[in-house]
Amino acid sequence: MNQPLPAADGLYEVIRSVDGVTAVYPARPAWQNIAGAALGAATGVQLPPVLVLAVEDANGTTADVRTRIGVSSAHRAPEVCREVAAAVRRHLEPRSVTVDVQVAAISGPQPTPR
Repeated sequence: MNQPLPAADGLYEVIRSVDGVTAVYPARPAWQNIAGAALGAATGVQLPPVLVLAVEDANGTTADVRTRIGVSSAHRAPEVCREVAAAVRRHLEPRSVTVDVQVAAISGPQPTPR
């Protein structure tokens, strides 16, 4: 039985709530999607921060979730990415999903002068 695809805005909140995530950026950088960038410039519509795609497999339709995040330098980026993927999977249970998390930025406190 095919389930409807999850809403991207609900996943945004799930991702943003993971400790160490400082920002959620459009799933595809604008330069990778020329048509999307042109449409965004003309209409003011931004690319979604979380991209949810349908993927057909032997078990029916599954979801492919893609996002780009900012990570605090106080956290290890690979661990934050794993936590984001796990949070998305928990949120979408029992659906089978593939999660692609990319780090777009690492930010941290400014060094203090000595």
